[in-house]
Amino acid sequence: MTDDPRLAAEAARRLHLRARTSGRALTTGAVVLYPLWSFFDRVLEPVPLATTFTAVRLAGTVPMALLALLLWATPLGHRRPAELTAAALAVVQVSVGWMLPQVDHLELYLLGGTLVLYACGAVLSAGPGWTLLLASATAAGFLAGCVTTGTVDAAGVVATACYLGSAAVVATIGHALRWNALRAEVHWRCALEAEQATTLELVGELRRLSTQDSLTGLANRRSWDDHLQRACDRATAGAPVSVALIDVDHFKAVNDTRGHDGGDRVLQAIAGILDRTVRADDLAARLGGDELALLLPGTGPVQAQLVAERVRREVELFAAGGVGQVTVSIGVAVGAAGSRPEQLLRAADTRLYEAKRRRNAVVVQTGAITPLVVG
Repeated sequence: MTDDPRLAAEAARRLHLRARTSGRALTTGAVVLYPLWSFFDRVLEPVPLATTFTAVRLAGTVPMALLALLLWATPLGHRRPAELTAAALAVVQVSVGWMLPQVDHLELYLLGGTLVLYACGAVLSAGPGWTLLLASATAAGFLAGCVTTGTVDAAGVVATACYLGSAAVVATIGHALRWNALRAEVHWRCALEAEQATTLELVGELRRLSTQDSLTGLANRRSWDDHLQRACDRATAGAPVSVALIDVDHFKAVNDTRGHDGGDRVLQAIAGILDRTVRADDLAARLGGDELALLLPGTGPVQAQLVAERVRREVELFAAGGVGQVTVSIGVAVGAAGSRPEQLLRAADTRLYEAKRRRNAVVVQTGAITPLVVG
């Protein structure tokens, strides 16, 4: 079926649950129907014999009910569902087999004895060996019945052997075929679910990669554009949107002196600072090269300047940690209701250009951008 031990264990667990569910149905049905057959005994057999059969059925119902209770309500029922089910049904088969040599209407009692075999083969979610076991229990009961009567009816023995034997063969073969099909179904279903889970993980990873910069772990340009458009759409007069464009000062010199690996580490460190700075609704992104950005929804110029200054100071502290001189320049623009992303980025880029002329500086646009009127 499968070589994966985890899938095999999961399939075994599910088959075990099915065995318990099917066992509950069989034992409950047996506990209810078995004593009711005493009415047939009274219709078909003489009163003394029918009375004996009724007593046997009622006596047999007691252990069957106890086994059903174990199956329904105890840990043993979780661990050994097939065994408890077979034990309960064996009570039926032994007693019915015991009745067979004593009855006048043998064919009807043989029918009753084979019903359990067919039910086990068609319902019990366990190996076909249990159907064979019940057939053997019926045969044992028949032998006990012959001892009880003290006589052997050759014709009855032949009829019983042929009828029960053929029923046992048919029920066992059907049980085996159904069991193999059930096992295959459960194993393939487990494998399919595992494949689906793997596919979902891969889709999630692809989605993450499509929106995340692989070097810094920040949002990439595609994700930035989507979030910026939504933030501009939601911006109002009372809740503007701010954008901060961040550029590493003299980044070419950083690459020249430390190599590209050193430059990558600097970007990763600054990305970590941005990640720690932003709120849950904010977005930190890498737009390309050494250009990073912050999207601050619901943030005006004063709050945006505070955030930008905090980032600038954090980078300075990072530079003071013995990794060499690294500073950033930051340009901030604020958009009101109706602002377009390209307007906001253009304004922030203009402020970034002013900040880079000073180096290690923050330049903030004064007032919100006035939306363009077309037409």
